[in-house]
This record gives sequence, C-alpha cells and structure tokens, in this order.
Amino acid sequence: MTEDRDLEPAAVPDGPSEAEINELVLEACVLAAWSDDSLAVAERNQVTHLIRSLTDDPAERERLHRMVLRDLDRAAILARVSALPYEERLDVFERCARVLAADGRLTARERRFLSSMRRHTGVPRRLGFLLAWRHSRALRWRMVALVLLLPLVAVAITWWVRRPEIASESPPQTSIHPPIEVVVAPGAVQDLSPDALFERVRQSVVTVTVRHDFRPVSAGSGVSIGSAGGSLAFVVTNRHVVADPVPSGARFEVEVRTADEARWDAVLDFVSERHDLALLAVPSAAPRLPPLPLEPLARLRVGQTVFAVGSPIGLRLTFTSGIVSAFRGPWIQTDATVHSGSSGGPLLTAAGHLCGIITQAHEQKDFAFAQPADAVVEMLVERDEATTAR
Repeated sequence: MTEDRDLEPAAVPDGPSEAEINELVLEACVLAAWSDDSLAVAERNQVTHLIRSLTDDPAERERLHRMVLRDLDRAAILARVSALPYEERLDVFERCARVLAADGRLTARERRFLSSMRRHTGVPRRLGFLLAWRHSRALRWRMVALVLLLPLVAVAITWWVRRPEIASESPPQTSIHPPIEVVVAPGAVQDLSPDALFERVRQSVVTVTVRHDFRPVSAGSGVSIGSAGGSLAFVVTNRHVVADPVPSGARFEVEVRTADEARWDAVLDFVSERHDLALLAVPSAAPRLPPLPLEPLARLRVGQTVFAVGSPIGLRLTFTSGIVSAFRGPWIQTDATVHSGSSGGPLLTAAGHLCGIITQAHEQKDFAFAQPADAVVEMLVERDEATTAR
C-alpha cells in the first residue's frame, strides 16, 4: 500500500508590493493625464507631487520621473489595475480623478478615460461621479449652471407650447387687373456686346424689398415686362420674394428701386399658383421702366450665351454671364453666377431679350435655375382667367 503523506497547502502567490502598487498608481495617473494628448502645468505639478508622496529616495524619484516620459501600455495598465483589491482600485481611481482635475477642468477625452477606468476598476457609476465632482471645479460649475438653467428651459418650453398663435394672412392683392401690353422678341436680331447689352437692360431691372410694418422681411430682384394705360408699369419677380404671410393687422409694403436710384411703391397685382412668379404694378413708372421683349423657350439652345442681372446679397445691378447648361423639365439650367437676392431677376439672351426669370441657385453655387419666359406668358393667362372668374 502506498503510504499516506500529509498534503501541504499550495503556496499562495504574494500580491503586488507597496512599491509596485505605487508605481501602478503613478502609471495610471500619468496615463489619465495624457489621455487628451496634452499635459497641463497643473496636471504636471500634481504628478510631481504624487511622485514626492510615493518615495523619499531621490534615485527612486528620478526613476519615476523618467517613467512619466516613456510610452505606457494603456491596456496592460488597466488590466493590472483591475487585478487589485477593490479598496486599492478605488484609491487608484480617485487619485487619477484628482490629477485630471488639477487644472480645473475635464476635457471630453479625459472624461471618457475616467469612464473607461471606472468600468475597469469596478467603481459604481454614482460613486465615480461623486469622486470626479469632488476634484473637478469645472464639473461642479457645469452642474450648478445646469441646475440654474433648468427652470429657465422649463419656462421657455411652457411659453412655446402655450404661446398665442399670431394670425397671418396672404399678402393683399389689388382687385384691379388691367390688360397688360407685352412684347415678344423678333426672330432674327443682332447680338450685342456685353457692355452694350447691360446699358440696354439696366433700366428695366429693379431691386424688390418687402416690408411688414416698415420692417424688411425679404428682398429680391425684378424685371419690367409690360405696361398698361401708358403710365402703369408691371414688374415680374418670384412668388417666394413677396409671398411671406403677413401678421394680421400689419402694414404690407413693396418697394422697387431702379438703376437711377428712383424708389417706387408697388402694388401686388397677382401671385401665380402654377409658377414661382408674382406680378407687381408700379404706378406712374412706365416711362422709367422700359419692358423687355420675351424670348420663347423654343428658340433657346444648350450652349448659347446668357446673362443675368440682379441684386445678389444686396449688391444691386450685378451683371454676370454663362451659358444655357441644360433644360431640366420646366427649368433652364445655367452656370451664370447668382446668389440670394438674385431671385426674380432676368436671364437674358445676347440680344437683350428676356428668356427666363432666375428662381434659385443650387447650394453648390456653381449653377442656377430659371423659369422660361413662357412661364411669364402662362402667368398672365392665369391672371386673365382669375379676373374673368370674378
């Protein structure tokens, strides 16, 4: 028989020494301080203070200072921290929070690092927050500001929900719609030089400003297309330039400004439901606003030169050129430069004929769209139909 022997208990490996724990604490704190790729002066001073608290030996302090400068393995350090007893893990976490908060703030990267360390050390979320709160002045001020702002936010939300609805209505239109005389461009004409073209059309282009109770609410461009009764001029612009709802009881005004600085009060004559077009009547302005002849869409060709005139971003009488880039359904696409404020301005052929009304610029600003002059004719037909229906 085999002789029984007393079984000796297996040796339990000793845990990390105090020196090893101190070094691990330092490594974790340095890793935390470098988590935002920078080491603030206050954080550096805190690390130096930590080294002094760990050892009185000058040689050991020098070794620890050198360790601060070397590359640290984040995963290995966090794994070693996770293996410590809970109380020591908690101490490591609080020391790291103290180092990070030494400069009075916690960056987004530092907060993310603390959150990662909290998970590795097993520190409860609420306790981790309290420890960070204790050492971070910026976090405390942020929470105080949040507490102070919450009532204001609640009041604002309550006001928004319960705010009184402000009644609004469509801009008022005149009830008198006299027949308009327009001119269709002849077939074969001589092209003009750009400077001669601009001089010919500049008096026909206006800047349009819309006001509610004397307050400007929108601005755009417009072009004269006809007259009535010898003195009443008619200007076409975009519907979206003039069609903002008017608060109930507010005064609605439209002003057109000509190339020679004349200002005229206009009346909204008609707003098209089929096209982004509106018609303005300008009393006594016909002699100063010569109408431009209309060029049918059928005569346009891709690649032909076209010109645009308008008031982009308020720069009145801006003259640009380009080509007809394409026909996109009911739109003319062009690379003539336009911007906000050009809406409603004319797109012109090289002969100075109105071939389109600028409607919108693409967000990339390298091409724009215009409604063909045919849409102006269709708007006038729509206007006649509405007048007859009354």
